[in-house]
Amino acid sequence: RKLADIDEEYYRKRADAARDYQDKIRDINQSYEEEILTIKQKSAEDAEKHRNDDLKREQEYQNKLLEMKENYLMSLEDALHSRDARQVLKLMRQYELDKLQAARQHDLDMSQADQDEKLRRRAIELELKKAKDKRAIALAEAKQEYEDKLAQMAIDQKREAEDARLARNRKLEDLAKANQDKM
Repeated sequence: RKLADIDEEYYRKRADAARDYQDKIRDINQSYEEEILTIKQKSAEDAEKHRNDDLKREQEYQNKLLEMKENYLMSLEDALHSRDARQVLKLMRQYELDKLQAARQHDLDMSQADQDEKLRRRAIELELKKAKDKRAIALAEAKQEYEDKLAQMAIDQKREAEDARLARNRKLEDLAKANQDKM
């Protein structure tokens, strides 16, 4: 009976350990999913900000072009009224140069923004990989802990069974000796 009780006790302990292990896995996975969700939300917010910044840069560029055109037309009108052909040619060249420089600066700004966006995406990918690695490590540690616990339980169960057998044998020897002493 004692051996059956020991087997039953360790059966329950193994079931409890398995339940604890499953709970730990569930917690690790839930934590991982929350972390991934947070990273994706941050990524979406950053992407939205990037789009808004691009629209703002484009709007500023268009406003700058419009302002340059208005200034050019006003200066051109003044030069035409004063019948200054050299001034008209100079204004035309200056306007084309200003447009070219503004376009070049706009392209440079957009290129820099694209590079920043690529760096941000790489950082997000790194965060996702780090979260995945962290989850894998936590799962491996939980599994190792569970296996260690099962191994320790097996050792403890074997010891208790041996102790029970030894106690039973001693008790039988004591009973046999007591019976022999009575005889």
